[in-house]
Amino acid sequence: MNKNEFMEELKEIVEDPLFIGNSIEDLTDEAAENTWSISMGQELANDFTMEELVSFFTQVQTNRKEQIVHTSDHPMIFYAWFDWQTSSLRFSLMSAFQEKLPFGSKYKTIASIEPIIVEFLQFQFHDGFPFTEIHDEVPTETEEKEKVNEPFNVYVVILSNDRETL
Repeated sequence: MNKNEFMEELKEIVEDPLFIGNSIEDLTDEAAENTWSISMGQELANDFTMEELVSFFTQVQTNRKEQIVHTSDHPMIFYAWFDWQTSSLRFSLMSAFQEKLPFGSKYKTIASIEPIIVEFLQFQFHDGFPFTEIHDEVPTETEEKEKVNEPFNVYVVILSNDRETL
């Protein structure tokens, strides 16, 4: 797939409908319906700029904000992160019924999406992890705990349902 074809697919994501729950009981459905993932091969990743992906995320947030304003009686939380295990940019929305994001590991919220995009674009393993990078050495328990306890960055913004902020 070339960059133009990929950009067309991104346009489809921009326009995807949003599922908006009515209560905290709907958070599982929101997570299932409102999570997207973007991944690409190394060659394609090398063709993209941070500005292009920032523009994409701005369009997504604008579209979701419009949907929230027109159909929701409550704000929603937009959040995005880089999932290095799958080499993908991921983003989701959930109703702001609770403030804790649905991650099982430690994370750090940041006010800008740029660091996440830079991390994604500079990642060396978009085409997969080469076998030569996998070592027979077993990490010590301390090394493993340090890695697991390292928080990852999550860009978070509240999208209001207030028509005045459209």
